[in-house]
Amino acid sequence: MRRITQHVREQNWTAIGIDFVIVVVGVFIGTEVSNWNADRVDQQVETRLLHELQADVAADVEEMEVVLQSAEGRVLASSVLLEASGIPFRHSFEETVTGMYSFPEPLVRRRLAETERPTFAPGADLLIYTHYLRRLLDGNRHTYNAIVNTGSVRLIADSTLARQIQAYYAHVDDNRELERYLSTVRDRLEGAMQEAGLSRTGVHSLPEISRAIRATPRLAATISDTRGVALYHWGATLVLQDEGRQLVETLAAHFDGSASSP
Repeated sequence: MRRITQHVREQNWTAIGIDFVIVVVGVFIGTEVSNWNADRVDQQVETRLLHELQADVAADVEEMEVVLQSAEGRVLASSVLLEASGIPFRHSFEETVTGMYSFPEPLVRRRLAETERPTFAPGADLLIYTHYLRRLLDGNRHTYNAIVNTGSVRLIADSTLARQIQAYYAHVDDNRELERYLSTVRDRLEGAMQEAGLSRTGVHSLPEISRAIRATPRLAATISDTRGVALYHWGATLVLQDEGRQLVETLAAHFDGSASSP
């Protein structure tokens, strides 16, 4: 600035012009360097958050495998109790999930072909299985919550990826609503069992349970409801698990693309 002041006093307009250009260029370069550093930091934060989110979703996918097995057990236990009591149910496992509930048929068939259905040992307490075999998705959403709460969604440069992430967690929230309803169904089942003289901690033979079911319409209806809700929970969890797998794969492709970019 002293040089510019001196040149003004001397009315050295050429030197003033040169000094002005130097100042402007210097400010521009400084701004660009600052912006570049800020962008680099944002990219580093984005990469870290997406890696953590990928790990969270992968953990969800694994946990949902246990949830699926739990739902399959409830369906089978309820089916055995209804059959033993002479109470028919309308559709098979696959027919209910793909027909009545309209879950994707290819996905359902692949799952049924690749996994074995649970079995029960002779004398197993089917009421306990029906009542307690209820594993819910705890979920791993710490990273997503941090992204939302800190406004870091803006750091995800790929808008399609950002929407896919948001859609996945919206469906996780939908699943939580369904699982809250499962608790209501379980409470109704316990009340119906007590009405029929059955204890959730008691040891009851299958013939004894069958007689109680036939003699107690409320219990029969509640076990039928338990089977239907378990089938819907199974289908919804299967779809969510597939969505989680797709998101994990999309994130992996995103990282590969970022690594190959100059």
